[in-house]
Amino acid sequence: NWSSLKWAPLALWTLGTQNFALLGRSRMERECATTSLLSRGGLPVPKILQTDFEDRLILREYVHGENIRDVVKSIIHRKKRQTGNLELIGRVGRAIAAVHRLGATLGDCKPENFIVSEGTPFIIDLEQGGKGGNVTWDLAEFLYFAGHYAAPLDLLKGVAEITTSFIKGYADAGGDKRKVSEAGRLKYTKVFTPFTLPQVIYTIAKTCRTESK
Repeated sequence: NWSSLKWAPLALWTLGTQNFALLGRSRMERECATTSLLSRGGLPVPKILQTDFEDRLILREYVHGENIRDVVKSIIHRKKRQTGNLELIGRVGRAIAAVHRLGATLGDCKPENFIVSEGTPFIIDLEQGGKGGNVTWDLAEFLYFAGHYAAPLDLLKGVAEITTSFIKGYADAGGDKRKVSEAGRLKYTKVFTPFTLPQVIYTIAKTCRTESK
């Protein structure tokens, strides 16, 4: 939608921390360009089958699999043994490191924007992606948004495990640990205080600082 107001309040909310593309055409252009960039770099993204800027249409390949948001929830709520799920979180970290190695960022890096298909995380939303950008924001958004799914009575162990597995995957794939450490700073934690519990934010930030050493 060219006139969607969705991103305007988000841009104000993250002012001074992250810049978002607001115009519909710009977001569509970013979706196409970033998909092409990541695909050429060998990263798993849905193929774009057709675009029509006049009708504001992108037709993309359907990716069948499990949304990482549900994996995060399972770990936090301790529904079953989590070894396999934590490995998936590590693979997401590796995928994001690969994006950053290409000199790109995702911009909107929430867990729900990843789908695991046959063990491989696909990046499914790239309307805020592009060359350059704020690497630390990608890390912070994934982790603190994952923490958003924790309820007051949930144990913090699951949150810490998600953070550790993500950072390990990111670092093992060549991600910059200095950016991980930056994600634990107030500049980023303050953005998520309206909807992520304080103890959860603290746990994630502390783990970022500890695991980045």
